[in-house]
Amino acid sequence: MGGIKAKVFASQYLTVLPDTETLRQEILKTQHALETRTAIRVKEH
Repeated sequence: MGGIKAKVFASQYLTVLPDTETLRQEILKTQHALETRTAIRVKEH
């Protein structure tokens, strides 16, 4: 993909991204879930 189509796609994509704080919270939530899952698996073995 290149040229004008790529620029239009990128401009549309950037307009639907959540705000920085929402992204930060989602990252922290996912990180916690992964750490918890890993800890449970370690305890099972």
